[in-house]
Amino acid sequence: MIAVNKYAQCLLVICVLSLISFCAHAAGLDDVLNYKQPVVVVEEKAVETYTFQDIIGTIPALIDAKSPQQARGNWPPRGEKLDAFNKKNFGECQKFYLEEGSSYTRKALLSLIEFLFEENESRKVYLQRELEWALGDLERISPELNGVKCSAAQDYLLKVKELINAIIQAAPDIKKEKQKEKQKEQEKSAKLAVCQNTNAYKLHRVSKSIEHNNSLINQAQLEMKREEEVAKISGFLDKQVMYNRGNKIALGNRYNAGLFEEYRQLGGTAKSVEQVRATSASDPCDK
Repeated sequence: MIAVNKYAQCLLVICVLSLISFCAHAAGLDDVLNYKQPVVVVEEKAVETYTFQDIIGTIPALIDAKSPQQARGNWPPRGEKLDAFNKKNFGECQKFYLEEGSSYTRKALLSLIEFLFEENESRKVYLQRELEWALGDLERISPELNGVKCSAAQDYLLKVKELINAIIQAAPDIKKEKQKEKQKEQEKSAKLAVCQNTNAYKLHRVSKSIEHNNSLINQAQLEMKREEEVAKISGFLDKQVMYNRGNKIALGNRYNAGLFEEYRQLGGTAKSVEQVRATSASDPCDK
């Protein structure tokens, strides 16, 4: 009877352990079956866009360009900001996009900008016609001719005219700023001309030139000496090299003769050409 009880107890323990193992396994399966991938929120990077003011801000550099044709060809600056500007203001209607090529908007704006800052009256008449033609092309854009992407063509046209008005309003301030810059340049040029007419500047220029020529002469003399040393060893003297260096020395001496005479007239104190040193390391008028 005792053996039977022990057997029963043993069987009960096995059943309990098996039940625990099954429950744990079932719980694990349940976790696997019910597992959900964590949601990762990816923040979209906001793309900056040009504003009307940004575009107006490019005008001074455009009208100051040394190569106007090249500058107009590269206007406005391309990139993500311009792409965002086009999408924001003109949707998917690419006929209105401000971009390179045959863009009517770009033609209208370039004609306007040149017209506002042009001084030649006959040229202004031509530019006014160019602006009118470009605006006429924009006014003819319609959903019937250009598809559903241009269904808001009238709204896009208003955006172009808003930008035109903004440029017209900004033009007087840009002109004033350009006039200030021009006046500063004129004042700087006048000041430089006065400085360069002084004895101090002339003496600096002449002494600098003499010092430079002396340096070239000394270098040529060293090269001739080296060529002679090589000739002693090799038995061959390169007469072309000797002639070229000799010619350089002769020209330097000739230039220095005239410069030294001017140097003495300006008050230079060196007793010989070889003693001349520049009065200052930097240009006294370069301030």
